[in-house]
Amino acid sequence: GAMISPSQLRGRVIALTFLDTQCLNLCPLQASLLGAVQSDLGSGAHFSVVVVSVRPEADTPATIATFASAHGLKGGYYWLSGTRPELSSVWDSYGVGVQVANGDLAHSSIIYLIDRSGQERVAFADVPDVASVEGDVRFLEAG
Repeated sequence: GAMISPSQLRGRVIALTFLDTQCLNLCPLQASLLGAVQSDLGSGAHFSVVVVSVRPEADTPATIATFASAHGLKGGYYWLSGTRPELSSVWDSYGVGVQVANGDLAHSSIIYLIDRSGQERVAFADVPDVASVEGDVRFLEAG
């Protein structure tokens, strides 16, 4: 319910991804991965997870809270939503394709790591291993 801007997260390493609370394929795996990274790094890490909704009509505060809790995402995550036209410009900026076909939703699966100064530094397709993401977050956090 609140606005967030990239400048508010400067000084933190950000994992940026695009998820759907109704997804049964890669979204739960990515969310669980990012929840594990949050847990392993601990609350002292300068690390935030930012999720951009790809199904804003279904991603309500209640469905987001349930999905996040089920997959281990804790405080320090932001789930950005809006109207489909508002979000489509964000999807386009990050090369994320979103298509509705036969009532189902298909979208690109990617996690970007953004360094403390706001620069995109790493992109993981699909679901990388936890150790790779944690290692890169630690490296970017130290830099």
